[in-house]
Amino acid sequence: MPALNRIILINTHMTGVVELNLNGHTNICGTNASGKTTLQRLIPVFYGEYPSRVVPATRDSFERWYLPQSNSYIIYEYLRGEQDSDVCQVVLTSSGKGVDYRLINKAFELSDYLSAGMLEGQHAANPVELVRNYQT
Repeated sequence: MPALNRIILINTHMTGVVELNLNGHTNICGTNASGKTTLQRLIPVFYGEYPSRVVPATRDSFERWYLPQSNSYIIYEYLRGEQDSDVCQVVLTSSGKGVDYRLINKAFELSDYLSAGMLEGQHAANPVELVRNYQT
């Protein structure tokens, strides 16, 4: 059955890589101001809500808050069909003028988002490098 499997954040408002698995019961817990609600606000964006509507008025724009760097990514991994092999991604990045969406027909792998030769330090690739990886 089609479903959202997980949300992966790379270099967003939270540094590094943050993964939220959604393929069952999910409990998000943490201290005050640790990002629980901020993370939950990303779910409606996958289902079609305008990104600008999920950012509270006390924050900057969606793009500046969630995608502050050129190598910031929000990745929605989802099951498209009935087969477990029908896993795809919707990748959100910043264009500097708004949010860019990319559809990728494969499951998420962190190595796809890391710059070549930088796996140990886990430096994220920029969107141009990401597109280049999928064109070969």
